[in-house]
Amino acid sequence: GPTLCELLDRIGTCPPAPINPPVSRELTDVCLRCLAKRPADRYPTAGELAADLRRFLDGGRVTVAGAAVGVLGRVRE
Repeated sequence: GPTLCELLDRIGTCPPAPINPPVSRELTDVCLRCLAKRPADRYPTAGELAADLRRFLDGGRVTVAGAAVGVLGRVRE
């Protein structure tokens, strides 16, 4: 099996794999932004996360929708 160093390297460089493919791209983008490794890449406030979730529920476009998720799991806007 992989060594501890290999596992840690994989954790640090691979974005989370989709767990539930039927989940929309927009909701996946919101979740990945919440899970970003660097705090600067996450939602700055709970209010901004709540606003994006409200837009998603109302059928609107979320602010992070379509952003590319980088190799390190970061969301680039």
